[in-house]
Amino acid sequence: MDVSSGAAVAALLWDVYDTKQNERDKKDTPQITSIDYTEFQQQKHPTTTKRDTIRVLDLCCSPGLKLCTIADMFTSSFSSNATVVGVDISTHRMALCKNIVKKYHIDPSTSGHAAAVTGGEMTSSKKVDIRLYETDGTAFGRTTNRAESWEDRGLIFDSTVAHEQIATAGKRKRMNKSAKSRERKRLKERSFLDYSASLPQNKESLNASTVDENALLTMKQFDKVLVDAECSTDGAIKHLQKKQSCNYKSSNLPNKMQEEALTTENSSHKTQTMIENTILSSQPKLTNLVKLQQSLLLNGFHLLKPGGTLIYSTCSLCSEQNEGVISWLLHQEGDAFVIPVSFTKATSLLLGEKRASKDLITDGSICGTVRFCPSLELSLSVATEETNAVSSDIGSIKKEALFGGGFFLAKIGKKCKK
Repeated sequence: MDVSSGAAVAALLWDVYDTKQNERDKKDTPQITSIDYTEFQQQKHPTTTKRDTIRVLDLCCSPGLKLCTIADMFTSSFSSNATVVGVDISTHRMALCKNIVKKYHIDPSTSGHAAAVTGGEMTSSKKVDIRLYETDGTAFGRTTNRAESWEDRGLIFDSTVAHEQIATAGKRKRMNKSAKSRERKRLKERSFLDYSASLPQNKESLNASTVDENALLTMKQFDKVLVDAECSTDGAIKHLQKKQSCNYKSSNLPNKMQEEALTTENSSHKTQTMIENTILSSQPKLTNLVKLQQSLLLNGFHLLKPGGTLIYSTCSLCSEQNEGVISWLLHQEGDAFVIPVSFTKATSLLLGEKRASKDLITDGSICGTVRFCPSLELSLSVATEETNAVSSDIGSIKKEALFGGGFFLAKIGKKCKK
């Protein structure tokens, strides 16, 4: 996960980037026009205490790096317990996400959490539950009923169940039939934890035996929502490099010249051609993509608690996919408003004043939104200074190009009902 992508997690979890709050640059501080920021701060989570469990939703979670970072932050930096829910529709991507979560949060040999797991339960004073749903993010959280099959809700992973499996598996690396059967039974039981039931006596937690067959199940809302939406990826350096690489490799240039063309700004072998981004060049495809982004953002906002905060982000620089989607939401939902954010000072501390002044971060056309501008030149200069040489290995350069990605970010608040 590069630095610009990490900014989405930082803005989601902390208020220090909210420019109205810290006023880092008073001359250019955007103003909130739809609601006073101080009033919003007082309204946020009025019933939340340190003992409450904070609920966080990552609506487009694969491959899982942001989700793992969020879970790590609650483990190390916050006093509250947390439930982190990840959603994605792709079976392939969710399999990857599940493996990453297991590696960095479950497996004692790789996660660093071995001391905190005893008998399948986390013994730490703080508990972070992670649940993954393989389902459509535009429809996730819809009201359902008890009679619906639990598999239809899409729960494929629960961290508590995974810890229990490790405690009972012993030295076995693969689950046998009985272990898989136990996992399905426990997932079925855990599949009700994210729902509230419409019963005469409302219950905080549900299980398969206590919910009436005809009861309506409604998804519990979230304190924080991240919508890192699917996009055309035209701002991501790694995708641009891949397109360039495919283009040069399809040419008749020798391998050494192909690498030189990709890594040297003024190479004699460099051409102006690049594989076409069909999403941007096809208006029907772009229109369908924007509709998907609008649906994801709208559903994420509906799942957000009043007083909560939502981050919408893409790795595209296309205004239709960024400011256009935000404007659409603001017109659709009267209780939605933009919370202005700024990363200027953070960038200066990380890169230094000289690099930070290269227009790496600019304001979006909507006041308070942020654009990270792609800069391969800056990425390569960072790699050069840190390694004292630009590697001829293209893969190494990709790993060092942490700050070059294009990225759009907007922070949305939801008004509390008076």
